[in-house]
Amino acid sequence: MEINEFAFVAMDTFLQKNDLEITASEKDAYKMMIQVASGQLSKKELTLWFENNTNSIE
Repeated sequence: MEINEFAFVAMDTFLQKNDLEITASEKDAYKMMIQVASGQLSKKELTLWFENNTNSIE
């Protein structure tokens, strides 16, 4: 498993433990992970990404 895949699985697990699920496409989620890893996404932008791309698990 590559580091980006591991990071994604860790993030997804954390969200699920907090009753949230990612609604973004796999492509968009991957793009976000690359932007985070390369320092191209600010904390504010990342927060907005999660607000726009997650839903409560019901």
